[in-house]
Amino acid sequence: MILQNMRRLACFYIFLLIGTYTSFSQENDFCDNFASVNKIIQNYHYQPKAVDDSLSSYVFKAFLSKLDEDEMFFREADIDSLKKHQYAIDDYLTNGNCAFIEDFYKLYKDRLTDVKNVLEAIDVNKLDFSGKDSLYYYKRTSDKFNFPEDPEEQANFWQR
Repeated sequence: MILQNMRRLACFYIFLLIGTYTSFSQENDFCDNFASVNKIIQNYHYQPKAVDDSLSSYVFKAFLSKLDEDEMFFREADIDSLKKHQYAIDDYLTNGNCAFIEDFYKLYKDRLTDVKNVLEAIDVNKLDFSGKDSLYYYKRTSDKFNFPEDPEEQANFWQR
């Protein structure tokens, strides 16, 4: 029951993050929305939860999962650099500091550009279908992410 309520509360924060993701350049709007959702939840939710590190971690993981659901864009080093925010989202919310979202935006934009370049290179080159190759998709069964470690591994994925 507690986990279910925590999930519902975190979903509101996730929708906030995703819903305002497209307006990164308007940080004030994002920050206002971020604070408004928290205020609504704290004041009107039938069983408000503490805004703490536990919630921060859950929102962080869920946000990354929604941004890169199939783990095709971000790299392991990107995730490592974003982990500084994993237990701080509650503090950002409390202090009205929304600058953290720029880190997500910049990395996401950089990785989209990288993937675009890989796909353009694939389009120019003739694909070799002579060998045998397999690509496996799976449903994530844990909180552990499995992002490519380097640009070569990521390009290899996209070439398959």
